[in-house]
Amino acid sequence: VSSVLATLEEDRETGAMTPAEITNTIIKRLNINIVKDVSQDDIYIERAGNRMTIDIEYEVRRNLVGNLDIVVVFKKGIEVATR
Repeated sequence: VSSVLATLEEDRETGAMTPAEITNTIIKRLNINIVKDVSQDDIYIERAGNRMTIDIEYEVRRNLVGNLDIVVVFKKGIEVATR
């Protein structure tokens, strides 16, 4: 997930994309990397002035033994300039 956000941050075209295009790009790249725990509902995009913030926030819960679960919380965001 971090590498997908990093490539978006480096891509000069990201600032010209619509939120829907960014979301679709993220989902496609995650599918290529076989990341199945992130959905469109976990991606937050906000424009403010000439900046855009893209955040991915999700939680994964897996059963370990009996009633003991492992929970991993992920939150990462980037900021890019818009055009």
